[in-house]
Amino acid sequence: MTFPVMVTASNGHFVASLVGVPNLSVEEPTRAQAIASLKAEIQQRIELGELLQLEVETIAVTDLAGKYKKALPRFVWVGYE
Repeated sequence: MTFPVMVTASNGHFVASLVGVPNLSVEEPTRAQAIASLKAEIQQRIELGELLQLEVETIAVTDLAGKYKKALPRFVWVGYE
């Protein structure tokens, strides 16, 4: 598996973060150590749980047509003959 990772320098250290997961980042003295630590952290989380992809169907505006319409009163035409 591959994951997108962001590595940045901060105050003489390197921070490696898993893109899209704000609470998964590590800080180490070197870039290589930061990447290795993040890899170990990801592996540990995968071992503790299940990593999967979830597909959520989106709803288009046209799918909502008529969904919220109010029931209209029924009128009977009374005309002249």
